[in-house]
Amino acid sequence: NHFFVSFSCDIPHMRSPAFGALLAVALLATAVSALTCDTFTCPSGFHAKPLSTLCQSECNLWDCCSLTCGEAYHCPSGYTANPSGTTCANVTCFESECCTWAGPTCGSVSYVCPMGYTPKNSTTLCGSSFCNLTDCCTDQPTCGVVGYICPMGYAEKSASTSCATAGCNLTDCCTDSAGPTCGSVSYVCPMGYTPKNSTTLCGSSFCNLTDCCTAGLTCGGMSYVCPQGYTAKNATTSCGSTFCNLADCCMANPTCSTVSCPSGHTSSSTGTVCSSLSCSQSECCAANPTCGSSFMCATGRTTKVASTVCSSLSCSQTDCCTANPTCSTITCPSGFTASSASTVCSSLSCRQAECCTANPTCSTITCPSGFTA
Repeated sequence: NHFFVSFSCDIPHMRSPAFGALLAVALLATAVSALTCDTFTCPSGFHAKPLSTLCQSECNLWDCCSLTCGEAYHCPSGYTANPSGTTCANVTCFESECCTWAGPTCGSVSYVCPMGYTPKNSTTLCGSSFCNLTDCCTDQPTCGVVGYICPMGYAEKSASTSCATAGCNLTDCCTDSAGPTCGSVSYVCPMGYTPKNSTTLCGSSFCNLTDCCTAGLTCGGMSYVCPQGYTAKNATTSCGSTFCNLADCCMANPTCSTVSCPSGHTSSSTGTVCSSLSCSQSECCAANPTCGSSFMCATGRTTKVASTVCSSLSCSQTDCCTANPTCSTITCPSGFTASSASTVCSSLSCRQAECCTANPTCSTITCPSGFTA
């Protein structure tokens, strides 16, 4: 804020330098004390006081802002929050400013309803400073609350179904429209009949042959057992005559001729019968061995690395050994005579020592009379 003061120095001592300095200090103090909140911006979560509010000295948070309940205060159980924009009197909010007593809720006191009563919603407000049965429970039980179990031949109603009395009964919680099923009464079909699905509903309060069985022989009804190398057909498969046989009830398993073995494996005999209707690699293919560290190569050959996989179920010289080169790959230097080109070297690289022989010198010769060495 800016202000101007106009005055006339008619009195002699008011014209002195000392009085001028004193007057400047007084004017500065007046300017500071006149600061208002119109230049101060309150941060998020704070509410601005009127712009004309005078500051104590330099304007700050305490002079110009007040806290709002929405950001700063969480009401305890049993209280409801006042609107989030409610302004607190100071920079600290209090329960009396931000909360209104609403009383406890059934959830806040963890009220447990006794057997035969259904809990109300956990946010239900109690009627006084404490919660009771009337506040938090309904006296009409449900089939799920009392855990009513329907007897055989009856279907259960929804667990939320209300019972007519405190103790739920068959009429409250069950319906007999379902009737018994072939499975629920463990109905056994006689020889020559095929059982229907166990969930098949019977036509009355008890099950009979017509409800649960189909006339005619089936593989399952005759308990036909397929021999090794065959897979059983579906148990409901009908047999073609008065008895069941291999052709009626079984399917021949394939042989290993249908399987291609991966690299490093040897196929079993093509006539090997698989254990099911689809052959697996594990039953039709055997992993080939490796050369290992003990394989003995013939003279003139060098052993390959031990992890080399053989081409069949038994390792051979071809699988595990590499033929050493011959001296034909070596050129002897001057003063040496080459060995036979077919000479096999002792390793995979020929050495001069094994392929070249040094020529003799004249030191071994004695010249006859009349000759000069």
